[in-house]
Amino acid sequence: MVEFMQHVPLSAILILGWLVWKGLRACRDAMLPVSRAVLWPLAMLTWSVWHVVTSAHDPMLSVCWLLAAGTVFAVCRCLRYPAGLTIDSSSGCVRVTGSPVVLVLMLVLYLAHFVEEAFKATHPHATVPMGLLSGFAIVYGGVAGVFIARLFELTRLVVRQGLSDRRA
Repeated sequence: MVEFMQHVPLSAILILGWLVWKGLRACRDAMLPVSRAVLWPLAMLTWSVWHVVTSAHDPMLSVCWLLAAGTVFAVCRCLRYPAGLTIDSSSGCVRVTGSPVVLVLMLVLYLAHFVEEAFKATHPHATVPMGLLSGFAIVYGGVAGVFIARLFELTRLVVRQGLSDRRA
């Protein structure tokens, strides 16, 4: 294990530390400008889509991603996730209820990407098995479904209240 960790780039460790820090901050209630509340789920969704698009060796991987994203989005809507999002009409800010879900999602996404890159680094001449690639596409799609649900709810709130972000 120590030998493996010696080969992990410092940037990967720093990114993990930053994601943990962001995730722990997301565990607390916060008031955020609409643009900032939208930025993080949009960035993580973009990373998920980018990863599947750039590494899709087979159209079936995109289908796995889409099915997972759609299924998790539908489950989130049925469970009314994310609960507790409200907009303060006087400040135009979104009140976000703290939750460990964001931390877990970011760590799952990071871990999936880390495992995939570690496999490629330790087996440079081997092709990644299709089952493993499908699993990664499902993980990325599932996480994306949660971020899509969050963006959907934020958009619904903003449209319903007719607010735009007044504070940057």
